[in-house]
Amino acid sequence: MCFKEGLIFLLVLNFTSTIGDVIVAQSDSINNDDWIKEANIRIEKFRKGDADVKLIFNDKVLVNYSVNYEMVRHLFPFGCCINFQKRRDITDEEDKIYKKLFIENFNSAVPENHMKWVHISKDLNNPDYLAGDEIVEFCKSNNIFLRGHCLTWESHYPDWVKVLNGEELKDGIKKHIQQTVKHFSGYIREWDVDNEFVHCDYVQKKLGERIVVDMHRFAEESDSKIRLFVNEYEEWNPDFRKRLIEKVKWLVKSGAKVDGIGLQSHFSKTIPGGIRNMKEYIEEIYEALKLPIKLTEFDIENPLSEEKYAEDIESFYRMAFSMPQVEGIFMWGFWEKRHWRPSAAIYRKDFSERLAAKAYRKLIFNEWWTKGNAKTDKNGEFKFRGFYGDYKIILTLPDGRTVTKVFKLTPEEKQITIYF
Repeated sequence: MCFKEGLIFLLVLNFTSTIGDVIVAQSDSINNDDWIKEANIRIEKFRKGDADVKLIFNDKVLVNYSVNYEMVRHLFPFGCCINFQKRRDITDEEDKIYKKLFIENFNSAVPENHMKWVHISKDLNNPDYLAGDEIVEFCKSNNIFLRGHCLTWESHYPDWVKVLNGEELKDGIKKHIQQTVKHFSGYIREWDVDNEFVHCDYVQKKLGERIVVDMHRFAEESDSKIRLFVNEYEEWNPDFRKRLIEKVKWLVKSGAKVDGIGLQSHFSKTIPGGIRNMKEYIEEIYEALKLPIKLTEFDIENPLSEEKYAEDIESFYRMAFSMPQVEGIFMWGFWEKRHWRPSAAIYRKDFSERLAAKAYRKLIFNEWWTKGNAKTDKNGEFKFRGFYGDYKIILTLPDGRTVTKVFKLTPEEKQITIYF
């Protein structure tokens, strides 16, 4: 965030968080089970489906066969920012553990820094994509969805850009955006365009606010199939929400391609205003803009206690997962030694789990994880209701082989036929 704006934000947030604690104490403790029950009903409705799976072996249905089925991956993006930064205090072994834990905890990623302009372009004609390419290869190898972050950020530009003005500055922005989108277009299908474009306006002051429309156009011209997002913080603040909504409406009316809204969700101490406030501001933004929402940079700095942080993690994820307007949740770091706010990390320096990590994993890989066993009927079919995602089944075939097959359960794919 911009330094000036960020300073004001931190001051306001500290005050708001204190008020928020009171609100939580007064409201979330009253009828607490009600919002959880309502959220769970929505989760059942929007995040699960009825699977009907038919098994065929040598052109014949498999009748009365025992099948074990289990999820292997959620369809919903549960992600985190990823950072391979080499530091003296991080050993090669720690780097390996970091990568292993990332794969075990998240199905989606977003680069923390390695694709920002200030990191990849020391001069316009020699962009350095090496660190970004390393992240792409890691995600490819592990079937991890990767968002692009970010094409521009008006508070963080390379030094050589800061001396540019007029058409020279505009041309530099255009060249950078188009080079970057094209370079990563083989894997990255979604970008934050002008990060924090409401809070940060360095280029807008130089070229006029319509330059943001041009930024979206430059990206779209480079790859018309990518999704383009705005990405902002302070979404919990009603006054800022109004500014954000108005500016996104103006952006769309001005001809910019906008496919979604990123709400960063950086908090201090606890969720501002409590969990009901979170639901209300997500609904307000969606109703005003009719664009899908991703919670893109979630963390809570200096949580009130380990126990409270675990409770807030569970509340935040349960509410967000239950809302059909939300199509992904990304933490902004998970390990203390690679976290911009170490107190917000869910894993300590020695990789031991904080209570927040246990709460997160309990939701994602236990409560929201489907597995079971069944028998096929006379039509060679078995049915179950499960969370949308990738599944594996294990069964023994008539020829004695025990085999494993994978399939997807999605809102569009519920009738599944598997051939052996």
